[in-house]
Amino acid sequence: MIAGLVYVALAGVVFSSMGYLLTIAQTLMFAVELTHSLLAGALLGALVEGVTNSVPMQAILFLYSMFMTVVTSELLRRGVPGDTAVALIASTSAVVSIASLWGLVYVTPLGVSRALGTLWGSVLLATPLDMAYLTTAAVAVVAVIALFN
Repeated sequence: MIAGLVYVALAGVVFSSMGYLLTIAQTLMFAVELTHSLLAGALLGALVEGVTNSVPMQAILFLYSMFMTVVTSELLRRGVPGDTAVALIASTSAVVSIASLWGLVYVTPLGVSRALGTLWGSVLLATPLDMAYLTTAAVAVVAVIALFN
């Protein structure tokens, strides 16, 4: 129980600090695109895995999020404004998320929880090594903020 609380506190420090860094670097919209594509990829991957019983969900998650990142970069390279490119990708990923969620409800009873568990993890399964990684990341991120602020 205490380990889970420590894990959550460290994760809060790391992720809130990373949000600050993303804002300073003016890449916040790219982070929004990546968040939407990760959620859509996890739900789509769980659906594909539930239907095929052979294609791993993580592979679909990785391929979908990488594809959407490449599409965003290509739109930006071709002169589409950043807000427009990210809005197109985020709305496409929202449609994929909703469609995958709808399909998951009919295909497998545990698909949604498995997809979200893969995406966000579980604090109940945190190991001491996970906490060491999170502590290192928290110290590094806070140090970078202190150094450049």
